Amino acid sequence: MKIKKSLRPILTGAIGLHFCSISVSGQQTYRVEEIQNIAENFEINTYALYPVVSQAAGLSATVYPNPVDHLLNVKMNGNTGKNLNYRLVDASGKSVAVRNGLPAHFIINMMGMPTGIYILILEDDGLRKSYKIIKK
Repeated sequence: MKIKKSLRPILTGAIGLHFCSISVSGQQTYRVEEIQNIAENFEINTYALYPVVSQAAGLSATVYPNPVDHLLNVKMNGNTGKNLNYRLVDASGKSVAVRNGLPAHFIINMMGMPTGIYILILEDDGLRKSYKIIKK
């Protein structure tokens, strides 16, 4: 386990409690939070450990083929809302394609785009997920 940040204080009432984030193998981040601190002749600390859920936990898609030559398929996994949209950004940060009101399965035509790395940003009802796309 790798500790991302040292314990730092948060104030709860008059008691100064602490928390930190721990990343396990770069896959999942957990938050360790001190939930009780009793100090008399000795000190008793009680901690809670719970996963940090990313904003996009409910938004997932299958994006293929990647690397892509011409047509990039995007198929949403699970239910999608009514506000599904995407933005395709090139390596310089410039938006090269934007679409709104998309179905759960759509295709992005990348035929005229230069070879390089792009970021596909999907958004749906306040959730956001990004994918690295390689254009051949």
